[in-house]
Amino acid sequence: MKPTQQTIRKTSTCTLIAAILSAGMAFGQGPGGPPPHGPPHGPPRGGGRGGEEPPPAPPLVEALDQDRDGSISEDEINESAASLKGLDKNQDGKLTKDELMPRRRPREEGAEAEDEDNRRSARKPHVPPLMKVLDGDQDGELSEQEIEGAPESLKELDHNEDGKLSRMEIRPNRRFRPKRDDD
Repeated sequence: MKPTQQTIRKTSTCTLIAAILSAGMAFGQGPGGPPPHGPPHGPPRGGGRGGEEPPPAPPLVEALDQDRDGSISEDEINESAASLKGLDKNQDGKLTKDELMPRRRPREEGAEAEDEDNRRSARKPHVPPLMKVLDGDQDGELSEQEIEGAPESLKELDHNEDGKLSRMEIRPNRRFRPKRDDD
């Protein structure tokens, strides 16, 4: 059987399209061959700023989240008073602002760092949800009584009443609005 002119054209067209697609795929891969599985440049660093490490967790979260899973379990809530006492560096029975402040990363000295500090001090400080419920008198420090009452205070943040505090309950973002009784 002799191929017809139409069959030859179809075969030639298909071959040409396959060649163009193959060449495009080869050039798209770059010199190193196909990309590896997973993220193109290694695991995400979390900082989102040029590969910086994410900021350390606030001391309250570090103290309460013993297993470092990002949530505070029922057992961790029950042990919260003892965990908070571990932050008391001078052993005076209370947690002062210095003991509750996150560790700051060392940074370059200069006008840029000073400007940032000035801007930060001009703003009203954000009070994290954990501190809001623990600091009953809102003085920015935790007294001995507030530390002892921590398990009950923390239960106020358990909006879904599952016995633990999720990431959203500990550090909600702006889009998260816990249910209120008047809703």
